[in-house]
Amino acid sequence: MELIPIESLKIDAIHTQPIYYDLTKHKHEYNFAYKRKKDYKEKILKRPYTNWIYHIPKLELTTENKEEFKEIFGKQLPLELIQWITGKEYFLTLHAGGMDMSWDIALAYILLGYCPPLEFCRLPNNTEVDLTNKITQHIVMACNKSLKVTENQCKITKDELNFLYLNKMKQLGVIDETD
Repeated sequence: MELIPIESLKIDAIHTQPIYYDLTKHKHEYNFAYKRKKDYKEKILKRPYTNWIYHIPKLELTTENKEEFKEIFGKQLPLELIQWITGKEYFLTLHAGGMDMSWDIALAYILLGYCPPLEFCRLPNNTEVDLTNKITQHIVMACNKSLKVTENQCKITKDELNFLYLNKMKQLGVIDETD
């Protein structure tokens, strides 16, 4: 598993939110993003375990990375990459549950080339996390990048709001200086 350098991670997925979607009811609307060989030694799932999906924006699957993703998703991570049959939209979905999977979901986004969404940067406090582990360090640093990008976006938006509206509203006396 090769980790993409933090500075190369794309920021397109930072504001992605989990989507509730009944995958059982709509099982004909998606496929696994890659073909799995039938191997009776490993558990092949016919459908994802939960009804939560996580959008992957602008993902390009190639012959090379399909093989790599097939090894990572469903084997090394408790997630599968699914593709909508109507186009090139990709989503992650869990095939495990019962606990906070933020570390795994954040790592999945990183392996796909994205900074983790903010939703998964609230990493659970786990005293057993090995802070000397390179993957752990990479996840924390990628989450930190997501937070810094968002912080900068918020500052720019606040400055624009002040310039365009709040300062003028204060001058007109329609809002208090302390608001």
